[in-house]
Amino acid sequence: MATFASFFFAKVGSDDSCSDGLPSHLRRFPLKYKTWLASAESIDPKRDRLVESHLSKNERWAPALAHYFALTCALAVLTIEIMKSVTLLSEEQYLLTLRERIDQLKARADLPRYKYATDDEPKLIAYFLKRAVQFGEAAFRTRDLADPLDVSMRVLCDDLIRLSWLAQSESSAAEYAKLPISALCKLARINIEKGHARIVHSPTGKDASVEFLPKLSSLEVKGKTIEEMANECGLEKLYNIIFWIGSLPVHANTYFLNDPEGELAKDALSTLPAINAFLRAIALIADNFPNRATTPEEIMRALGMLRH
Repeated sequence: MATFASFFFAKVGSDDSCSDGLPSHLRRFPLKYKTWLASAESIDPKRDRLVESHLSKNERWAPALAHYFALTCALAVLTIEIMKSVTLLSEEQYLLTLRERIDQLKARADLPRYKYATDDEPKLIAYFLKRAVQFGEAAFRTRDLADPLDVSMRVLCDDLIRLSWLAQSESSAAEYAKLPISALCKLARINIEKGHARIVHSPTGKDASVEFLPKLSSLEVKGKTIEEMANECGLEKLYNIIFWIGSLPVHANTYFLNDPEGELAKDALSTLPAINAFLRAIALIADNFPNRATTPEEIMRALGMLRH
């Protein structure tokens, strides 16, 4: 499961020394799940509804699961066709590209318009550039660990959506800039209300939690969800596909989808170009600012999810 999302990305153009497309390990799916597909083909929906009341809870779930796995197999067959044009390169080639991407992001973060920024928008872009550098470095160090790499990919997907949204306008950036203080205030308020923390007046040592709660509440703002941001900046496809699938390993929902230990290295290898693609897209947004906002089509093309 470690790279279930990877087949959605096609091969990126030949302008790179190392393709940032996202090849997949899903070529193995038809063999792995052929028994589930056979079960799904034998289902009679009318019959199953009639006998449902006589089945145990687990038995009633079986048809739905079989249908789910049938869809998975169909998706895998489609994946095979898509991936025929994608060449899986060596680990060394992907790591070389990853190192180049990291160095390029560092150089962008050092540009005067970011390094000495005073306005919210360039300061936030610089912040996300630095985060991308850190997660790129983390990917480089965990190159053969499938789950940590998938977590890094999911975070970069999240960051790319947020960065694309706030880079659309100064007002979006100003709105986003309020979220860190808001999140800290909410954290403090909840813990105070639940009795896990308190505010102490230093000179007197008295508990001032009750008096301070209204101040915390006044600093909380209702920010947009990541889904709302994705929809507003035109990256709903990225959110609905990659973000959601990438959330599975983040929340430990891949326990029956993981490959055997011997296949983990292959899964990790097929995640590296995905991470390279996200770093490339983040750099593109930084390059276009402040002259213009990067379009969703440009971002999807940089990810290999849109044909040239």
